[in-house]
Amino acid sequence: MANDSAVADLEQLGVAIPSNMVHVDHSEPNCVQILEDNLPQAKFKRLSTMRWGIINVWGHLKTVHQDPLCLCDAGTVSSDDLFPHMVILPSKGSGAYDSFLDKATFF
Repeated sequence: MANDSAVADLEQLGVAIPSNMVHVDHSEPNCVQILEDNLPQAKFKRLSTMRWGIINVWGHLKTVHQDPLCLCDAGTVSSDDLFPHMVILPSKGSGAYDSFLDKATFF
């Protein structure tokens, strides 16, 4: 059973809860798709021939007491330990990343 602090944290988060599993945010094909989806075609073609990367930037909104962010170097994880996992996000430009979720499915 969660303590009162954990319940209060979940209530503040609504449906956007921290992931409870180790995961990779983007696969190589996904990164290329993000680049293509967010740049004009000419710029995408030019940049896709160069070295580039996606950098996620995370910051806490308040003091973190539980569920801290943990990172690891990709070189420390065997590719044999990875498996594909489909994530469906709302369409580009929708501006709402939780509107497609049924809140009841999270609790």
